[in-house]
Amino acid sequence: MSISGNCHGLCGLITAVVMLAPDNADAQVSKEQIIGTWRLTSWTRMVGDTEEPGPLGPDAIGFIMYTADGHMCGNGMRPNRPKFASRDFRGGSAEEKAAAFESYFGYCARYQVDESKGVVTHTVEVSSFPNFTGTEQKRFVSVSGDRMKITTPPVQTDGRQSYSILLWERAK
Repeated sequence: MSISGNCHGLCGLITAVVMLAPDNADAQVSKEQIIGTWRLTSWTRMVGDTEEPGPLGPDAIGFIMYTADGHMCGNGMRPNRPKFASRDFRGGSAEEKAAAFESYFGYCARYQVDESKGVVTHTVEVSSFPNFTGTEQKRFVSVSGDRMKITTPPVQTDGRQSYSILLWERAK
């Protein structure tokens, strides 16, 4: 049997992933360019040819920091997140905790830069999403002056293949 004879839906999925993959072929980025603190200005995701708000909504806020010694930390959230009824840090109803999880995302990692490919790889050490801990997260990065663009590889989110585009401005 040939590969094409067994292809069925798999070939369509592979084609969709290749078409969704961000183009970073000409990008170059250095470690020195990304070091510092950056404020999130936009988080969108591409699903096919459609641009949608990122998972934290159209007005997400956040910061990402890269240190000279190879550590990074990124945090994002929806603005105006509801407070728990309890002042106890470990308090909160199941519904309040679920809403808090849905409205916040963050992780800290060690990072390495592949300057010629414009790729930064985060080796995640702690994360609000447990499945990220211990994984390598590849990001396509470009910097122009005080602006940085980070693009994720395609991932499955909400049952659809997509990739995220995060725009950052150097914090002052």
